[in-house]
Amino acid sequence: MKRLTQYLSALILLSALAVVYQNTLVPLIQPPVAESIPIKPAQSLRMDASLTDLFPEGSWQRGSCKVLQTADGMLLFEKWEQTSSDQWKLWPVAVVMGRGMSSKKSSEPLILEANQGAEIKFSASLDVMSGGAPPIERGRMIGPVHLYRKASEGVPGKSNSEEAGRTIDLLTSNVGIDKRKIWTTDSITMQVGGARLVGSDLTIHFARDPSKGGGDAHSIMDRMELFYLDELTLPLSQAQSVDPSSPDKGIVSIGCKGRIEYDFALDHLKLSDSVSLVHQSSTGLVDRFDCDRLQLWLNDPANQSLVRSGPLDWVNKLIAVGKSEENRPAMAVLPSFDTSITADEIMLDSRAGKVRASGQKGIWLSRGPIWAGLAGLDYDFDPTRPQSIGTLSVLGAGVVKIDDPKIAVKQAHWNNSLQVRPRGMPTIDNLDVDIDINVEGDFEAEFVDGGTFKADSLHAILTPEKVQPAPGAVNLNSSGQAETTLVPSEFNVTGNVEVDTSAIIAKTDFLRLLFVSEADPVQKTLGREEAKPSPLRQWVSQPTPESMSQADSQSGGAMEVPAARARPVMRGDSIQAVLRRNTAGLSAKSLRVEGNVQVDHSLATADAMMPVRLSADRLRLLDGAGDDVLELTSSPEQPARFDIGDGFFIGRTIQVRPTENMIWIPESGEFQIPTQVLPTGMANSDPTQAENTANDIRWSRPPYCRWQGEMTFDGKSILLSDGVDITATMIRAREQWDFNIKGDRLKVNLADGVSLSDFVSLKNAEIQSIAIQQSDARPVLVKAMQRAADGALEAKHLIQAAELTMLPGQADVTAPQSGTLIGSGPGWYRGWMPSRKPTTSGPLRSDATATMIDDADRPLTGIHLTFNNAMEADMQNRRLTFGRGVRIGIKPVSHWDDAFSAAEMNTLAIGESTMDCEQLQLAMEPAAPTSYGRPGAPMPWQVQAISGIILRTRSERGLLETTANRASYAASKDLFTLYGTPNRPAVIKQFTPAGQLRINMAVKSAVVRPSTMMIESMEMESVNMATPANLSRPKPGSYR
Repeated sequence: MKRLTQYLSALILLSALAVVYQNTLVPLIQPPVAESIPIKPAQSLRMDASLTDLFPEGSWQRGSCKVLQTADGMLLFEKWEQTSSDQWKLWPVAVVMGRGMSSKKSSEPLILEANQGAEIKFSASLDVMSGGAPPIERGRMIGPVHLYRKASEGVPGKSNSEEAGRTIDLLTSNVGIDKRKIWTTDSITMQVGGARLVGSDLTIHFARDPSKGGGDAHSIMDRMELFYLDELTLPLSQAQSVDPSSPDKGIVSIGCKGRIEYDFALDHLKLSDSVSLVHQSSTGLVDRFDCDRLQLWLNDPANQSLVRSGPLDWVNKLIAVGKSEENRPAMAVLPSFDTSITADEIMLDSRAGKVRASGQKGIWLSRGPIWAGLAGLDYDFDPTRPQSIGTLSVLGAGVVKIDDPKIAVKQAHWNNSLQVRPRGMPTIDNLDVDIDINVEGDFEAEFVDGGTFKADSLHAILTPEKVQPAPGAVNLNSSGQAETTLVPSEFNVTGNVEVDTSAIIAKTDFLRLLFVSEADPVQKTLGREEAKPSPLRQWVSQPTPESMSQADSQSGGAMEVPAARARPVMRGDSIQAVLRRNTAGLSAKSLRVEGNVQVDHSLATADAMMPVRLSADRLRLLDGAGDDVLELTSSPEQPARFDIGDGFFIGRTIQVRPTENMIWIPESGEFQIPTQVLPTGMANSDPTQAENTANDIRWSRPPYCRWQGEMTFDGKSILLSDGVDITATMIRAREQWDFNIKGDRLKVNLADGVSLSDFVSLKNAEIQSIAIQQSDARPVLVKAMQRAADGALEAKHLIQAAELTMLPGQADVTAPQSGTLIGSGPGWYRGWMPSRKPTTSGPLRSDATATMIDDADRPLTGIHLTFNNAMEADMQNRRLTFGRGVRIGIKPVSHWDDAFSAAEMNTLAIGESTMDCEQLQLAMEPAAPTSYGRPGAPMPWQVQAISGIILRTRSERGLLETTANRASYAASKDLFTLYGTPNRPAVIKQFTPAGQLRINMAVKSAVVRPSTMMIESMEMESVNMATPANLSRPKPGSYR
């Protein structure tokens, strides 16, 4: 009760005080009445003005939404719900990265939208009303998600639609997010510029914590990983191109079985496991590239403002790697370029202008008809002009095969390196500079005709040349310019060079070839001009089918196929040639071979091939306006040599002039006549003789000539001057004859003129005559040594005359002078021959001490004959005829070199004889004894004399002197036959050893045996006889 009383008392007191206050104090403190001012209503929450360019008008982002800012971005949402102290559910939600509170604003922010919202856990508690947000720790964006990067402005010339302004556009769902990355396992569809990417299981890594400060879009996204790729396409033609008429460049499709990684900062794309890249052009051709791993550095693929004219404008760098351990190399098949390449690794760097291809087992490359297997490939080009031809290098071995009959080279390979480098920046459509080709290490090439080319190294220069169109045709390339091709300009080849083609075989240590484009010169032949290629040029050329058919039409179809001809073989330390190139093929304009020069060739003869060889220190083929000169020069110690068969020309300088039909040696030299052009028989003067095998000739040593002046061959004759020395050996009827001819000048005339340009005339050449002349210092001297079948010396003959002419003849020649030797006087003859048996009396008395060449005992008889007018040697009938003022002396000699003078034989010794007459003939007996021809058998020779005959012979029985008009002597019978005339009978005088006249008779004819001085028979006209006391009368029947 007490408490209630206290309560009521207090209430009454307070109420009273309130009344007092209200009535007394409130009016005192009340402000004056003021005019009312309406207050502005509170603003609703709206979007930041800096984001108006990111979202279209009418979107929820530009309506009433909540905006929370971080240092690097913004979080936009309309509704929210807190599910825990640090976890919220926001919907719809948008994340803008690159437009935060940082002073650095991105011109191309990254935007992530999810209309169904997101569940986000922040690193700290979130004050929705504060306007700021702590960093996102993790979250999940629910339902469809749209991620894109907003371009600062539209692409010039393109639509300014919302889609056109997005450089990255990604559609997916259920995206996880944290401060390092965003990810989803659902399918994705992504557009980067014109590229389209479809797959699943995507992860995008941020370059930094997106809640912290940042810069441009590249600094926001670091890399992207896609584990399953369904589609990746890249259109090479720019979308919405300014020029609608620009050609469609096709689409590139990329596929793989492994994951894809993309680095946004470097625009680096990596694909793995069975990667394929397919380009399908508008023409329908499909280019395909397959490998195990592929890396692409793209050229800002999201930038659609870049003008791109080809694939290299999209790709900065490419690296493709195969799987060599599973025999799955990287392989590119490009039908649009008619090219394919296979390697373990292929690298393309368009910024640096490099292409590399390598492989453990090498790489394989093909383009059109060309296939190559290389140890590796490097290709360097100008990145500012990728369409220009660059430098191709191969470090290591390689092989190239060409399947095109129009290209001369069929296959080539090397061991060390290959480089192809243009001297400038040409293009396929504009080949306007030279191109260098360098090959090192055992280079070998095979030609389409089966020929080969080998060398240690090769440097070639190819030069552009306009293609000559066919009549009525126009050759233009894709650029509308005149079509050009590459032709050889210069070849420098070193080290063990070997060329083996259907035209020539060459071996040297250095080869240099220069090529010129010009027509063949007009050849001058025998005073007329005709466009005929020189045979010397044809030794180093291969006629084309066109030139062959043209030559056939001009020659009536008589041209031989070049492959059927023998090929020259050329050797030398260095070979340098200038080759003339035209529609007819290649021919030599000039040729120079130096150091140990040797050229081997062969000519077809009737029986076999005749070898031809040129040897010298230097060989030159000179072009004198159509007059070719082949010159061989050498040192005096080892002069130049031109061999034809077993014949040859030797001299310090040898010139062959085909157009002038001349071979000239201007200094001293040597010459041997080929056996193939020598006679093989002599004329048969007896038409009734059935067989003529005795006239067959075999030359064991062809005529060999040396001279001191010069040698000239003009197709009709061979002229040697200033001291000539000739040796030869022939075998006829088992007899061997060794000849040695000396004189001042020698002239060999051919029966028919031959042409150096006509090999047929060379092989059919025949010698008509051989003439040798004397001078005061060099008389004509002929030495002939006759030997038996066993080599024993049978006879020796020496002839000296003012001039000698030999007419060889042939087995089928019936001319009376064929096979004869004609000489002009004054001159002499010396002969040595075996006697029948050792004798001590008569004209055939021999010296028993004489020896043969093999030192066997054998009696010899010597002959010395002088004449004033002429002589003639009949080789077929083995007969010597001398005329006018003939004197012959016969005496025994002790050896083959024992000489005497018939002019000094005024007083005769026993066994000596002399004869003077107007004409004398030495010959073999027509019917030789069967023993002749055996070693040691006597020579069956005979002597015939005509007019003014005076014979003197001495034996042990005295001196016999006869005068007659005609006389003959047969050595095999030792019989001397003499004849007188009706008005002047023959006279026989016989003197005793003391000098007394024993018989003096005149006879019409008589047969006397000189060795015994017995008169075998006679036809007497008168006789005067003296009978000394010590001389007995002749026996009855000893004469009549």
